[in-house]
Amino acid sequence: MPPFADTLSDEQVAQLAAYIRTGVAAREAWRGVAATSAKLRKEN
Repeated sequence: MPPFADTLSDEQVAQLAAYIRTGVAAREAWRGVAATSAKLRKEN
């Protein structure tokens, strides 16, 4: 299976997380997801 690490940008990850959190879980979107995603990608 090919890796998917570079498929979505940090901003796209944040948008997807916000969509799932607000649309599916009916809860407030998390803040700072794009920054956290960028930090985690640099660590790996």
